[in-house]
Amino acid sequence: MSNNDQEADNLESVFKQKRIIRSNVRQTLKSMDPSLRSQEDDIIQSIVLEAPWFKSSKRLCAYISCSALREVDTSKLLSQILSPAPDGNKLPTAKKLYVPRVEDKNSNMRMFNISRIDDLVANSMNILEPASVDADGNAREDVMHANDPVDLFILPGLAFDRSGRRLGRGGGQLHLLNFMLSCP
Repeated sequence: MSNNDQEADNLESVFKQKRIIRSNVRQTLKSMDPSLRSQEDDIIQSIVLEAPWFKSSKRLCAYISCSALREVDTSKLLSQILSPAPDGNKLPTAKKLYVPRVEDKNSNMRMFNISRIDDLVANSMNILEPASVDADGNAREDVMHANDPVDLFILPGLAFDRSGRRLGRGGGQLHLLNFMLSCP
């Protein structure tokens, strides 16, 4: 057995284990009491809002939660980030927020800057994402073309281990396996 074949077998074993864990976590989430889930979402958002790394961030990427996917709610986070100052103006120290937009059937995404919740529209799967242009018809700033680096990413995950490592929904693993199999 070649080294690549052995690596591919090892990867397939890991992917199989991850599929089993994902299935178990999804079942647990489905059976979770909605009021408990809401309380836990509130606790998570409060922890993030009070964290020094959140308070000091200036430019961040965050996801727009989708209840159908049973993701942790981000509505309070987004509201806090996008809320205007009491006088109606954005503070000079306000955070700049980039959120994902699915660009094609392969689920390739781009992260666009938004300044208001109203900048979001429902896509074909009823998931909120930014329109590619703002209300004035101007193209939105893409994080890949931003002048300043992002200092915080808030990502969804199906599960996390005690070390904080993320288990996603599994969309990227097939690309890696196909790449491994195609290597000489």
